[in-house]
Amino acid sequence: MIPAAPIVKACEDRRNYWRILKSLAGQREQVDIATVTAQAKAEFAQSLAAQIMAMVGDGVPAAAGTPALPAPAMVPSAIPVSAPAPEHAKIAASAAGDNGYLAPWIDSSLCTSCNECMNINSKIFAYDADKHAYIKDAKGGPYKDLVRAAEKCTAQVIHPGTPFDPKEKDADKLLKRAAKFN
Repeated sequence: MIPAAPIVKACEDRRNYWRILKSLAGQREQVDIATVTAQAKAEFAQSLAAQIMAMVGDGVPAAAGTPALPAPAMVPSAIPVSAPAPEHAKIAASAAGDNGYLAPWIDSSLCTSCNECMNINSKIFAYDADKHAYIKDAKGGPYKDLVRAAEKCTAQVIHPGTPFDPKEKDADKLLKRAAKFN
């Protein structure tokens, strides 16, 4: 079933609002993308296997809204599930140089447009057409600004990476502060 666009938008707005409230209360949401991806793939594989079993059984696929036959217990484990690396990890890995530089990134789709990052340094951060933050220029300011933005971000979607210049002032202290966001 595909819900209408206004319903999806309303749900996203409420989810973002809930994240802001949790952030203000000091609760940090931990989401393991690899686990969620693997779970979704396993559920899809199970559903697909159930549909195939239904077709084999009577030659007709189960209609939408009709409960499908349960898949055999071995199906999810028989299909290898590997979570692809997130796009930002691929970009960051390709940006790593000889000095171990890891480029900063933002989970833009989860941005709540709170303006915290823009208030810290608008040369580093910008908003796209959907009012989601992204890294405009990682070298647009000191590494300290990336770390401060990650700490202040209400949605906890800013990942400061590592300093481009490892000899930057207080780099060791900043790396320790940034570790929980990367």
